[in-house]
Amino acid sequence: MRLGVSAGKFLGFMVSQRGIEVSPDQVKAVIETPPPRNKKELQRLIGKLVALGRFIARFTDELRPFFLAIRKAGTQGWTDNCQNALERIKHCLMHPPILSSPIPKEKLYMALADVETRYSKMELTALALRSAAQKLRPYFQAHPVIVLTDQPLRSILHKPDLTGRMLQWAIELSEFGIEFQPRLSKKGQVMADFVLEYSRRPNQHHESSEQEWWTLRVDGASRSSGSGVGLLLQSPTGEHLEQAIRLGFSASNNEAEYEAILSGLDLALALSVSKLRIYSDSQLVVRHVQKEYEAKDSRMARYLAKVRSTLQQFTEWTIEKIKRADNRHADALAGIAASLPSKKPFYCLHVQANPSVAENSTCNTIEATKRMIKNGRMILQNISGQALYPKILNKRTKSGCKLPVSP
Repeated sequence: MRLGVSAGKFLGFMVSQRGIEVSPDQVKAVIETPPPRNKKELQRLIGKLVALGRFIARFTDELRPFFLAIRKAGTQGWTDNCQNALERIKHCLMHPPILSSPIPKEKLYMALADVETRYSKMELTALALRSAAQKLRPYFQAHPVIVLTDQPLRSILHKPDLTGRMLQWAIELSEFGIEFQPRLSKKGQVMADFVLEYSRRPNQHHESSEQEWWTLRVDGASRSSGSGVGLLLQSPTGEHLEQAIRLGFSASNNEAEYEAILSGLDLALALSVSKLRIYSDSQLVVRHVQKEYEAKDSRMARYLAKVRSTLQQFTEWTIEKIKRADNRHADALAGIAASLPSKKPFYCLHVQANPSVAENSTCNTIEATKRMIKNGRMILQNISGQALYPKILNKRTKSGCKLPVSP
């Protein structure tokens, strides 16, 4: 095809402004082809059809009778099914489609062919690993790779009696130092940091004015000495409110992370915050809230439901997973609350008697707040001694904690 012309033949196809069309010569060669009389003619016919495969609907399924026939010598393999398939292909080539560029916002319909649905779950997992190894080959060669999976891939790929494509994939993967570990939960920290930071958040609201957003950093800690949560709430003008809460009940690490978010949301609501950004280093909790992970455990599901219900009280909100190194302040507060005895509080250390999802919870109610508000007056000051946010003096969260502030 020469430059400057509107249409012409290129690589055997007709190329024009409309798109790529099949060459009339190729169509004529197929239509005028008589039924094959031997195996060689059948192979020649299949070669012609393969060249036009992009213009034949369900090409793989249509050619299946030909591949079955070619296994038999002579003309014995040519059956009525083969003849019917050839007639359908000829009819399709009489009005072939045009391969064109997609139009913006045009709907694209895709479907799996029959042969593409015949993979078992084990084969799909092995194929996904093989595809990842091909696309990320430099990384697989330079670093040890740990695969978290619920499939027994290691035992399958090392079986001596492997055949077919599984054998081929096992050979390709054998050159890499791949270690397989069972995936007990979806909390595996295996994704690259840049993916976590820059991936899209479809379930979050769009950010509006930067001057109206508060920032909440939370962390939970579960140790042999106890459990605690740490909160760091930052106002739009830069003031920080810190809080350490010791949990008066046994809690797992995931439960402590959820308690941290719930306590932080209570703190924000007590200050009439409407737009809130939440940062946590717990991938499980963040992905639960973003609806990317499913809460299979019943207790986690109750925590998740309470978090989502509380978030509905905000006008806008976002939640994001951050590195543990970027959450050191909240982590330190949680560690202090979990480590120190409850009789020696640090900052405003409050002992929460019951879980937030308990049916008869008395700690996270407005009534509890009213009962405890008479315990004292918290003066919020910065370094210079001036009061910050005077209107929030004496306010408490639903769990009964006064609102401390740090410079």
